[in-house]
Amino acid sequence: DNTAQKTLLISGCSYGVIFSNIENSLKKLFEVDHVVNLSEGGASLDRCIRVVIEWIAQNHTPYMVILPVTHSHRFDLPIAKDFDPLHNLHYKCCWHNTRINEELYERDINPLIHFESLRDFFKQGVMVHQIEHPSQDYNFVKLLTFQAFLQINGIHHLIYDSANYYQKVW
Repeated sequence: DNTAQKTLLISGCSYGVIFSNIENSLKKLFEVDHVVNLSEGGASLDRCIRVVIEWIAQNHTPYMVILPVTHSHRFDLPIAKDFDPLHNLHYKCCWHNTRINEELYERDINPLIHFESLRDFFKQGVMVHQIEHPSQDYNFVKLLTFQAFLQINGIHHLIYDSANYYQKVW
């Protein structure tokens, strides 16, 4: 019975991937039986939170969750060509990196999404999202809600910022 086992669940971007290198140390430090690292390079905060909730729905309640908070300008769009059991049709995106080219489009994006429209969306989005603190506000609300979810379900958690510079703007 896997639910009797204590699991440490990690979800982040590349800042969380590195925890895979110290799995045995994490087991000893947090007194857990298993470490499951769902981190993925380039992941958004939405992705990091969503994958924990989805993993819990498909598996069991972990003993603890570690979430290193990623860059605030990353986000997901429901435009992926292929379905993923943990990510559905969400595709990793970033306002500061307009990486959608024709090759990536053909390989990764659902053909129902028009290439030129998507490229224009990113061009406009970069201009609109030059000021980052509103994105950070959205992320704080998401983090507080996620933290409450973990607390209500009795899941120990460590959530910390690993990628942002929160500048006083007023």
